[in-house]
Amino acid sequence: MDDSSVEHRLDLNYIWKTRQSELANNSGYRGQVATTSGNNTLASISEFTRESSVEKSAMAQQRLNANYKSAV
Repeated sequence: MDDSSVEHRLDLNYIWKTRQSELANNSGYRGQVATTSGNNTLASISEFTRESSVEKSAMAQQRLNANYKSAV
């Protein structure tokens, strides 16, 4: 594994943790601020993480439900 893929994973991990923090604070609209400043790349990343976090939350909930049912 080369260094660039490690850095990419670290970046995604940072974005994911930041997004979870935004969700916890109920303030997940930073991408709109970036768009108004002309930074469309950051807005795209923010929108992507917002969508993927919903999908990941749904998958995590399904796993929790499955684990609960198997434990009961």
